[in-house]
Amino acid sequence: MKLTVFNGSPRGRKSNTRILVEYLVEGYRTVAGPGVEIDLHYLSGRKHSDVQLEAFARADLVLLAFPLYVHAMPGLVKELLEVLEPRDPAAGVRLAFLVQQGFPETHQSAWLTPYLARLPARLGCIPAGTAVKGGVEGIQIRPPWTNTKLFASCGDLGRDLAAEGRFDPARLKAFAQPVRLGLGRRLLFSALIRTGLANTIWDRNLKKYGVYNQRFARPYDQ
Repeated sequence: MKLTVFNGSPRGRKSNTRILVEYLVEGYRTVAGPGVEIDLHYLSGRKHSDVQLEAFARADLVLLAFPLYVHAMPGLVKELLEVLEPRDPAAGVRLAFLVQQGFPETHQSAWLTPYLARLPARLGCIPAGTAVKGGVEGIQIRPPWTNTKLFASCGDLGRDLAAEGRFDPARLKAFAQPVRLGLGRRLLFSALIRTGLANTIWDRNLKKYGVYNQRFARPYDQ
């Protein structure tokens, strides 16, 4: 079964979404076979929307992957969903989602996942599950060994998708941990915020783009 993947990250090929998808696809290939067709589309270019619509119209199994943006989805993902033509339910097309977020606790996605649970039926598809993972933002700068478990879990999800046509519910539950932060991590984050260490990455980027001195600006405050 051909796997059609839509990467909905505005960062495109530089995204954390791309990295997770690569490991998921690698796991998918181990079950489906090295010759299986993988149809990959990046929404960030937005220059080939007709190609993307056609890809959905011909898909057997679809994975829509994107980062959580303000408890929802990036605008370019919503834009695609609003123009997709629903498939014929008799075609048996399966639709799965992969949502990654910077926040470690996946409860941050709790406003989005009910929408994704209803979306497949609206598009004439069979729901294949929604995988949500937190704490992803730093994977490109962390030591490689810290990502080993995460990448292995993505591979397992891919194998489930190839073998069963859906994500295994028990694996999705484990993948989503932690849903909420425990007391120890809440205390740790409180300490990091007080010392300013929690803002290290943000401050680095603000300085990189020359806007560090404007970090407390309130342009819409009247």
